[in-house]
Amino acid sequence: MVRPARFERAAPALGGRCSIHLSYGRGNSTLYLRKTPGFVIFPRVGREPFVWEVHVRREMIEDEVARLREVSHAVWREAIGVPRVKKITGRDSREYTVTVVAEWVQRGSDHIRVTASLASPGLRRSVLRQAFVITPDNQFV
Repeated sequence: MVRPARFERAAPALGGRCSIHLSYGRGNSTLYLRKTPGFVIFPRVGREPFVWEVHVRREMIEDEVARLREVSHAVWREAIGVPRVKKITGRDSREYTVTVVAEWVQRGSDHIRVTASLASPGLRRSVLRQAFVITPDNQFV
């Protein structure tokens, strides 16, 4: 039986630092973050390849969506129905394809749904998608 993943309490370390231990059940898949004033180290996530793949892909799609949210409704209105495609390289040195499509939420509506898709051949789940809806006054629904 495997224990559920959880955050564990910070433990004091040498030199006034704290060590935070993230646990992914039993086994060797652990991550340690060390925090020093003004300096943070972000090491690789776990040793399980699937966990690493998911983490890298999630991070990339969230970064892309954050950038897309900075684009105004007026610009998205001009991009309706025209897919935009670009290639990016992740921290895992794999090449990914990002496709962004803007479409009306429904006919007669001024709201636009923007969908970002991240794809890479050879992964267990080949496409990861995130979407948001933007209104004419640049609010998100």
